Amino acid sequence: MTSRAFLRLALGASAFLGVVLPQPSLGLLAQEPAHETAQDDKKQDEKQPDEKKGEKKDEKPEADAKSAKKPEKKDDKKDKDALKRPKLAAPTGEVTLVHAKRVLTRPGEELADADVLVRDGWIVGVGKGLTAPEGARVLEADVVCAGFLDPWSNAGVEPTSAFALDGTADSQTVEALDPYEDTHLRRQALRGGVTSARVQIAGRAPIGGVGAIVRLDFAIDVASTPKPEPVDAKADAAKAADKHAAAGDKAAADKAGDKKDEAKKDDAKSDEKKADEGKDAKKDDAKKDAKAEPAAPPRAAPKLEPPYGLSVLNPAASLAASIGIVRQGAGDPFDRIGEVDRLGSALDAGRRLNEQRVGYAEDLAKWEKEIADKEKQLEKDFKKAKKDREKEQKDAEEKGKEFKDKAYKEDRRPTPPVASPEDEVLARVASGEMPLVVEAHRASEIRALLDVLRNHPRVRLVLAGATEAAPLAHELAERSAAVIVFPLPLGTGRMPGWTEHDLGLAGALQSAGVRVLIGSGGSREGARDLALLAGLAVGHGLDRDAAFAALTLAAAETFDVADRVGSVEVGKQADLLLLQGDPLSPATRVQYVLVGGKVVLEPEAR
Repeated sequence: MTSRAFLRLALGASAFLGVVLPQPSLGLLAQEPAHETAQDDKKQDEKQPDEKKGEKKDEKPEADAKSAKKPEKKDDKKDKDALKRPKLAAPTGEVTLVHAKRVLTRPGEELADADVLVRDGWIVGVGKGLTAPEGARVLEADVVCAGFLDPWSNAGVEPTSAFALDGTADSQTVEALDPYEDTHLRRQALRGGVTSARVQIAGRAPIGGVGAIVRLDFAIDVASTPKPEPVDAKADAAKAADKHAAAGDKAAADKAGDKKDEAKKDDAKSDEKKADEGKDAKKDDAKKDAKAEPAAPPRAAPKLEPPYGLSVLNPAASLAASIGIVRQGAGDPFDRIGEVDRLGSALDAGRRLNEQRVGYAEDLAKWEKEIADKEKQLEKDFKKAKKDREKEQKDAEEKGKEFKDKAYKEDRRPTPPVASPEDEVLARVASGEMPLVVEAHRASEIRALLDVLRNHPRVRLVLAGATEAAPLAHELAERSAAVIVFPLPLGTGRMPGWTEHDLGLAGALQSAGVRVLIGSGGSREGARDLALLAGLAVGHGLDRDAAFAALTLAAAETFDVADRVGSVEVGKQADLLLLQGDPLSPATRVQYVLVGGKVVLEPEAR
């Protein structure tokens, strides 16, 4: 075989292997040492002159073949050193390598002098000595941890929906998210380390809507873009005509003037039409009832579409309710207790729906089995049934009677239960699929709620506020309930229900085994101070690791997003904080904030 033919064979084999072999994954993959690649390139350059010589004259083919098969000498010491260093595959998208003196992977767990590799928004590597791929951005910080989650917020929700007092169980918070709402407050929250929040519409209604976990950076870039105004074609035509007339463009001015005249004619026709409609309306009003059907309230907030929709981590994170909240007037104690009973009745409806569905599933399985058994029996008795039918048909003909086939009666298929959208949501809460967040403060109301929930052992209870919950801490722990505290110094002017507010509540509950979360009290601007609130709770008895968990992993687990956020682990989305010190220290500054792997806050942007 000539050197040229051998070279073609080798190139063809390498091309074939390049197609067949699978591509490397996104994880950390070992690559060949760099010096070997350089040797291969050098070897290829040396082969090119030999190939040209072979075109002129095929000389010493056996020698060329032997020299091609001759193994290369390798430097064993260099190879061993290369294997010690972790090698990374070439980046396929946006890549960031973060190096920190401390990486807080989970509450109570950390790595010293470690790296975090982020690719395409996901954490693909956590460890020591990771090498930055070519083209990757490298960031450094003293401390790296997961972004904070505020479990009690309203940032980014259209105000009318956020503070509505007449919500229903099937109302959806994601439909009330407004990309233009609270952009400056959400940016301040990001500066405070809060990357996501549980937001809620009608949170103070007796039974509110379905809350959502959202990232606070959704549509944050619209802060520099004015909110679009409705287009007025007639006004635009008039402005265009005036502009062209001033510029001396007669043809364009005439054309724009025609549009202006048409707009005036349309206005005249519209006014005539409105006048006619007004006359007809007056006649119709005389025939109608005095009571008119109230108009549906306008929905000011648009439904989120991608890319904003990608920031919704859990669109059905919880169902909100409240007990004993002063909404209008002073509030009667009997009315407050009555709210507990109404909430219990709603949960009863959800439980009944679940029981009906279980019964329907059993009846359907039984019906399907009976139908299958009958079909087998019919197949088995088919020949006998055919002979009997032919005999009956012959007898009918002999007697001059009309023959009629016997009607086959099949057992009726079970009917599935019918449910309203509200009952659908309540059924999910009653089964434990969705947490129930109840804002309640007085001990009597919390005790009444726990009594009602004895009939609903599957309900995942989360109390918000719980000002007087300390005496009931052991009962809450037995219930496996979580409590969202708001450890803010309130002073003397306190709202009803908050008179016994104590900064030591979080520590007392945590000592009794209750899962404690820390929220901003359902406000629009409080998320920016979440770390400060956690520090106050630590200063009044809350364990430091428990406080850090309350802001990260514990909150993510409570609202079913721990598979994506809440800790710094491979396979999770890169919502990260790069800090100059301890996360709960009031002196700590946030250097960088990554949300979904994207750097949304840098030191020069503060």
